[in-house]
Amino acid sequence: EALDFATWAYYVDDEEFLQTHCLDTAGFDLELVQAHVARRPGSVGHYVAVSHTNKLMVIGVKGTSSLEDIFTDICGQSVDYNLGGDEPADRVEVRAKINDEVLTVVDTTCVEVVSGHERISVMQGYDEDLDVRCHEGVLISAKRLYDHVLPIVEEKVIHKDYRLVLAGHSLGAGAAILLGVLLRSRFTNLENLQVYAFAPPPIVDHDVSLAVSPYVTSVVHNSDLIPRWSLANLQVFLEFLRVVSEKLDEQGLRPTGPRTTAAFLRKLSMGTSGDLLMTAEQVKEAMEEAHDKVELRHPDHLYVPGKVLLMFEHWQDKPALDLNGENDKSTTFGDLKHYCSSGDGTMNVLRFIEVDGYRMLSDHITAAYYASIDSLLSTCISDETTESCSSSANEPF
Repeated sequence: EALDFATWAYYVDDEEFLQTHCLDTAGFDLELVQAHVARRPGSVGHYVAVSHTNKLMVIGVKGTSSLEDIFTDICGQSVDYNLGGDEPADRVEVRAKINDEVLTVVDTTCVEVVSGHERISVMQGYDEDLDVRCHEGVLISAKRLYDHVLPIVEEKVIHKDYRLVLAGHSLGAGAAILLGVLLRSRFTNLENLQVYAFAPPPIVDHDVSLAVSPYVTSVVHNSDLIPRWSLANLQVFLEFLRVVSEKLDEQGLRPTGPRTTAAFLRKLSMGTSGDLLMTAEQVKEAMEEAHDKVELRHPDHLYVPGKVLLMFEHWQDKPALDLNGENDKSTTFGDLKHYCSSGDGTMNVLRFIEVDGYRMLSDHITAAYYASIDSLLSTCISDETTESCSSSANEPF
């Protein structure tokens, strides 16, 4: 249902279709009360639907689908935003360094997130100078979205205790997350809020990405480029290419002149029949070295927020190639198992730009997310996954 809520935001320009073909099919007795079409950069389309029967409010935020949205996306500078002021806010404090452990502990007064890098505690308290670092374009959009929905959120969620679900895909996912952060900074007792973000871009700094884990769930599919498109990942990628360049230089293959260029092209022409430039172990070491050289908590480095669910296909399960280099017809991509692992936006698998041909883009579309989720729900691969799937199928919120 959460992915449906996110996808339906792409129909905000047709309110009748959104109500009759989307909301009426959800089974939650949802009534459309607000729909907004973005017509300028720094704004996002969205809808607000309410179920009085279930005391539920859903806000779906539209992803990139217009030139104005693209302009919002490319305003990717990391900027400061202060969540303090007259209202109480969550205070984020770095306590101590903890290695090789991932753990989240939540109670009513304190949230403690332990990643592989440090222990962060998020407490309800007052901090008049709480700065966060955000993606500029998404922040501007989220602030305008906040102004649009604040009156109805106050009426239904704050005063009448409705549950609030925010959902979005791509740009909409990022705006939904920051809307959740803004609402939580305004109403510190807002405990009935959940944000479901599908394919979100990296939009917040390291500390905030971990601090929002209690109420933000981000879902990433396979080699989707958008959740990996950040300045930090570009630096990691360039560090890795530096090692590759050194290996080419050692073997006289770095194309700096006619002779070395010819040798480089001959090497490429060998395809998979030639010797490897780097072994799997050397690639792994180079990746670890690249990650170590790029600072996690640099103010300009942004990450995917919250608890991250990564859905993927194991590369060894992919269809074999026949002698002509084409897919073996006996195995199709539809036969592949989908797997799911959880972590946060700082895990190494999201700290690198995966170059996987057209899959970098096709893995981003909502249809790919639907296919992967359907596969996980229908063919859970372990007892733990089965329990998770059954729980999520019965109670999505």
